[in-house]
Amino acid sequence: MITATRPRLGFLGTGWIGRSRLQAVAASGVAEIAALADPVTKERLAQLGVTVVGSTPEELGRYLKSEMEKWGPVIKDAGINIRE
Repeated sequence: MITATRPRLGFLGTGWIGRSRLQAVAASGVAEIAALADPVTKERLAQLGVTVVGSTPEELGRYLKSEMEKWGPVIKDAGINIRE
């Protein structure tokens, strides 16, 4: 998972990108994973406010569930829907 956190307008917003890989990973996927593990790449991403976190599919699933539980009521109360 890759997260980027930026404080803005008195509140903290966090975005993230979750990647999962299948057993048969394309060469480009392997190169991407290797690049994210590279200390120089990690340092540059950290300078940009991005934290690279490796986790298991189960951990990512738990994180997704917790985010849905946290933000679901906020989205519902605000009347936001994906059709707008």
